[in-house]
Amino acid sequence: MSRAREFADLASSADAGGITGKNLIINGSMICSQRGTSGSYSANTSRGYVLDRWYGEGYPLNATIAQSTLAYDGITYECASLSSITGTYYFYQPVEDGVKYNKGKNLVLSFVASGSGNIQCQYNAGTVGTVNVGSAVTLTGTPTKYSVAFTLSGSATGDHLYIGFNGSGGSFNVSLVQLEVGEQATPFEHRSFGDELARCRRYCNVIAPNVAYAHYGFVGFCESSTKAKVLYTFPVEMRATPSFTRSGSFVYDGASANPTFSSVDNIALTPTNCRIEDVVSSGTTGQGVILINDNDASATIKFDAEL
Repeated sequence: MSRAREFADLASSADAGGITGKNLIINGSMICSQRGTSGSYSANTSRGYVLDRWYGEGYPLNATIAQSTLAYDGITYECASLSSITGTYYFYQPVEDGVKYNKGKNLVLSFVASGSGNIQCQYNAGTVGTVNVGSAVTLTGTPTKYSVAFTLSGSATGDHLYIGFNGSGGSFNVSLVQLEVGEQATPFEHRSFGDELARCRRYCNVIAPNVAYAHYGFVGFCESSTKAKVLYTFPVEMRATPSFTRSGSFVYDGASANPTFSSVDNIALTPTNCRIEDVVSSGTTGQGVILINDNDASATIKFDAEL
């Protein structure tokens, strides 16, 4: 299908929600990669997220999952690329409230894929367990669009829907993944990078400037010579109160001597912000400070509220 035809079809489907909001998948174009652009999984490694909202899992599984590119219909798209696969793998995304609002409805899963071996589209919905949808797809080296229609079991319980692909061996490259209500696939809903990233940050927010002495958005003051109190407000309200991890070397930048970060003394988290009290040395009471990395471009802070 040409791009002109695709846009024409998209326009004609406006009344059915074809312009925006129809795709239940987040980051189906694989453009967001806050957690990094690649990850390797060894045998029996449990769920591991790579590209935003997508995780790999398998028993046993050896695989590398990376952000790569896939050329389809004259356009080069970002894709998720699974390679060096041994054993059975799962590549899934959890859809928040996907069962709650779609139980008993007709749904269509469409995607563009290439590679080798076979893949099976699946979903998991509460007590129904894992359900295969459609027939297994035999991948080829040519990126091809596939679609499978199914009815989400009316007896499914629980709120969230887990949907994706199961396969074994070979390689698997996938992009333009769309899950929508209906009986046949419509053109992929292209969202801007900013829109897609905002949706991803509801579940995971990673601060990784990748620049030495970068500012991380934590601003506050020294409560005493040994304690700094700082606040960070999330760019998007998170799904739930997140977990917090910080890796790398950090220091506080202030108006006078820079207080040296030592350790986290106390942390208060909500879905909208994070307040931290850190142990420091060489602080001045009342001194304004901001958190920066200590000449460590790899220093990262992550807030995780994934399903």
